[in-house]
Amino acid sequence: MNVSLYAELFENKYILKNSSQVCSCQNNDSCPSPGNLYLYKNSETFGIYDLNRIKANETLSGIIIDCLPYQMALSSSLE
Repeated sequence: MNVSLYAELFENKYILKNSSQVCSCQNNDSCPSPGNLYLYKNSETFGIYDLNRIKANETLSGIIIDCLPYQMALSSSLE
């Protein structure tokens, strides 16, 4: 069995729930979103993660995901 593994760096772009504007950490200072786990096919997103269309498989209550670790720590309640 031949298995190839690779890592790729790319810019994540998000459309937050109840919004139509694209947010990315490359172009914005902050892109806070709830800490959720999503299962999807890469071909479904085309590089933009529309949280209005993608359904969360699991919710991590008290966790806010943001561009920088200190932003995440200050925004999260860490329940």
